[in-house]
Amino acid sequence: MARKPTPLNPDDFFKSPRSNKSVKAYLSDQEEDKVEVVIPNDVTNVGFDTTIAPTKKPSRPRALTIGYNPNTKTVYIIFRTNHWHQYNDVSTEVWLGLKNSDSTNDYLPTLEAACSSHGPAQLIDLSAGTMARLNDSSTKASSIQKGDLRNWGAFDFFKEN
Repeated sequence: MARKPTPLNPDDFFKSPRSNKSVKAYLSDQEEDKVEVVIPNDVTNVGFDTTIAPTKKPSRPRALTIGYNPNTKTVYIIFRTNHWHQYNDVSTEVWLGLKNSDSTNDYLPTLEAACSSHGPAQLIDLSAGTMARLNDSSTKASSIQKGDLRNWGAFDFFKEN
């Protein structure tokens, strides 16, 4: 079936009298506009909280850095092996429990039970700035582990938590 030519200005179609049947036929021939809204990572990562992972063994911690995105409810953990993992659908209460725990390793079973899924981090979901913050934090944690404080500035020791 041949398609009806679309008027240059859709308002022109309605200027002349039309029956309900012709209007419905015209509207049914129109393709729906498909609009995809993409929110930039820099916006979705607003409020991202990053801190050095709590540990009972500072000389050999299991995790170096933990981070939480309250917008997506995702926890990110960078382990000492430099593997990045994410835990999805984590409540703020569970995040605060992890952040204030004595050890990331001891809290992992609670985190895994509370999340909907977990696995290797989908880094494409993170903005460059957020990745840099996580990486900087893990670099500093690793330097503490090795006893090398060259990556630290004086202001790092006096920051409020």
